[in-house]
Amino acid sequence: MPLSESEALVVKQLRAMAPDLEAQLCRFVKIDSHTDHHEGVNALGWEIEQELMKSGLHTSAFVTGCSGQYLMARTRHGKGNKLMLLGHLDTVFPPGSVELAVVPDPQDPLKLMGPGATDMKGGLVVMLAALRALQDVGLLAEKSLTVLLSADEETGSPAGRDLIAKEAEEHHLCLVLEAGSPDEKGGSRFVTSRKGMARFNLEIKGIAAHSGVAKEAGLSAAIEAAHKIIALEALNDASVGNSVNVGVCNSGSSVNTVPEFAHLKIDCRFSDPGRGETLVEKIRQICQTPVTSHKDTHAVPELGLEELCGHQPFVRSEAIGRMAQRIVDWGKDLGLTLEEETRGGASDGNIAAALGIPTVDGLGVVGAKIHSNQEWLYRQSIVDRSCLLALTMMRFYEL
Repeated sequence: MPLSESEALVVKQLRAMAPDLEAQLCRFVKIDSHTDHHEGVNALGWEIEQELMKSGLHTSAFVTGCSGQYLMARTRHGKGNKLMLLGHLDTVFPPGSVELAVVPDPQDPLKLMGPGATDMKGGLVVMLAALRALQDVGLLAEKSLTVLLSADEETGSPAGRDLIAKEAEEHHLCLVLEAGSPDEKGGSRFVTSRKGMARFNLEIKGIAAHSGVAKEAGLSAAIEAAHKIIALEALNDASVGNSVNVGVCNSGSSVNTVPEFAHLKIDCRFSDPGRGETLVEKIRQICQTPVTSHKDTHAVPELGLEELCGHQPFVRSEAIGRMAQRIVDWGKDLGLTLEEETRGGASDGNIAAALGIPTVDGLGVVGAKIHSNQEWLYRQSIVDRSCLLALTMMRFYEL
């Protein structure tokens, strides 16, 4: 349907903001906000807090003690449909690992490159632009809105998942500003389902011995780890959406010593909650059952399994499907071609969706190669997705 007068005004304002939005993205990327760099996460949060206050929102920071500060903002006198915007402040790039700058892609001037620009500082720019435009034309007043930005999403939001769940339960819709992805037809995708995930640390303790003098006295933690890796990898089953990956394996202290210790970091993904529970239980059994033993003493390795953060799958419900179709249709009114997608990676959107809250994800900038030095986004998508978010908010409040 054609844009209303107020909608057209917002879109016009956002398109005029394009240079300022790129400049803001450059400023955000220059702030080192790796998950473990709490000072940088808080610095980015402070910058965004100032912008949220300009849009008339009341802000507060939550100190968790084990992460940077979570940032929350609300409208003061909200009425009607309750909307939540979710995002995160942290990135995966350790301090000094990459140059913190946004630059044009040397092979494609339509793209911008920068660490964390796509995941998800570009999404933060999109959110702030939409809020500013709505506030400037008086369309945010008396609307019910909560913004919640986590500080440790890249490690599963362990410090604030309860806060996210509590807040999500109070809302009718959750929109997540993680990156969208391009499609081969020139359009873009947003996310309506994601796999669930679980992570584990496994510590293995064997018996050290000199490999030349008394190798038979040792019990190799590395050999036990090898058995574990083979058994864990055998759990992969793409036909049902299950995957298991031993992403980190460390063992040994010197080349002439039977390894006393080994350490595995394990990641698993699953599409179905029931199959996920079964998969996690199989991982527990493998990791807690010794395979090797000392041939003389029959001693077995000591196994210590630590279960880290996890997410239930983000399942596309009927309500999510209805909202997704609205967004596809509303995108057409902006000249955008949109379609849904499923992703293997989890986000804070999994938390809201698992509670039955209609959740639509991937509404940030459009790009690819996230978590790499080649991370990029389409520069036009900064404005396009700002317009899409603003229009989605306006029409959601009218439902």
